[in-house]
Amino acid sequence: MRSVVHSNRPGIPLAEKLLVGVMVALIAYASWARGGTSSGYQPPMAFLAVAAWLVFFAVSPVAARLRSLLKDPVFYAAVLFLILLGIQWFNSGRTLLYDYNVHKWIYTPPRIDWLPSAIDSREALEMLLWFFPAFTIVLCIRHGLESRRSVRFFFIALLASACLLALFGIAQFLSGTSSIYWRYPLPCRFFASFGYQNHGAAFFFLSFCLAIGLAFHALFRGVGGLLRTSLLVLALLVTLAATHLSLSRGMVILSWTAIAVAGTYLGVFYLREVSPAVRINLVAGTIAITMTACYFIISTAGSKLDDEMRVFKERGLLGDFDIRWWQIQGATAIWKDHPWFGVGGWGYRHLSPIYVDRQHWAFTKEIGRGNVHNDIIQFLAEFGAIGLGLLILAVSVMLRESLRSRWRHSPGLMLFILVGIGSVFLYSMVDIPFRCPAIMFSWFAMLAGISRYQRLG
Repeated sequence: MRSVVHSNRPGIPLAEKLLVGVMVALIAYASWARGGTSSGYQPPMAFLAVAAWLVFFAVSPVAARLRSLLKDPVFYAAVLFLILLGIQWFNSGRTLLYDYNVHKWIYTPPRIDWLPSAIDSREALEMLLWFFPAFTIVLCIRHGLESRRSVRFFFIALLASACLLALFGIAQFLSGTSSIYWRYPLPCRFFASFGYQNHGAAFFFLSFCLAIGLAFHALFRGVGGLLRTSLLVLALLVTLAATHLSLSRGMVILSWTAIAVAGTYLGVFYLREVSPAVRINLVAGTIAITMTACYFIISTAGSKLDDEMRVFKERGLLGDFDIRWWQIQGATAIWKDHPWFGVGGWGYRHLSPIYVDRQHWAFTKEIGRGNVHNDIIQFLAEFGAIGLGLLILAVSVMLRESLRSRWRHSPGLMLFILVGIGSVFLYSMVDIPFRCPAIMFSWFAMLAGISRYQRLG
């Protein structure tokens, strides 16, 4: 017999609200703590993940929870992937030396030659601190949220957390400071808590798409009244502004692509169903909101955005990809030598000077060259075909569930979350959004959320 304590709000048990609170706290902590990319801030992410599991098992009989997990292929993919990361960490500690027999630099063999391994034990442990919380969020959503209303509550809490960070980032940007948190000087561009501007842009773009989906749900389904719809529109504007003020060329383009899709969806599926008066008010309101957003963005960051777009035009559509092509070639070569289990987390940055052409040696020491700028290829090099295959299995199961033919409940919400996660996945082909735990957690949470939403339908 399941024991849960219900809140005053019917439909969402207090236990599920508590679980949502812990999961959102985990994602919020990662996003505020430098996006989760700084190793010194990462241990609390693991503690919060453990807290989520404690809540998950505390509010229902353990046997029932385990039976549910053991029927889920995502659970097995997660466990096997984390075991792989654990073995890589256990078998890490390889050192660089010069082999005079072949006249080249090599890394010493791992302690147990036939087991998966990593170069540096601290860096291998960091992967566990990324993926253990990520899979915790996924599995707690899939087996801990028992109604569509609970999933929407999670989405709203996630969006509210992102909006608070966006407001902080906007205030920090308007102050003109060169120090993140107004305290730590950085020589490069940053936004909010993200030391890499493209990470900030991708994080807020995901939140922007979530805001569009929730706003459409409130509008189409008539839930929450005028107040909720107004707050969601405000959240949409705040996250759109944050995406632009992050000064990422790719995300600026993707955000306006999402707006075009939203406008088309609104015109095709909603305007024809309402009265002419409502249609006129809605169109006028949409134009006013768009103009307000454009005015704010242009007045605060117009010149900086012009500089970014000019660089983009000078390089051309494939310019950034051409610059990074040699990194993809080096990572592919690493994978070919370690095809099944890869070289461990962050192994690429250690091995790339050995594998790239001599003419690129100097570039491997530049800031940011420790990442391939193609996340899938980097995961392939560091986790091998087995590791990447397990990640693909988990994502494929959730994506298949999300793409069920009939979206009977909240099609707008489903569509725009898919637009968000699909756009960030495509963006990961030329940048590094999944090298940021805050983005990874949000991305997996949104995918798991719509997957759960469909299964509950």
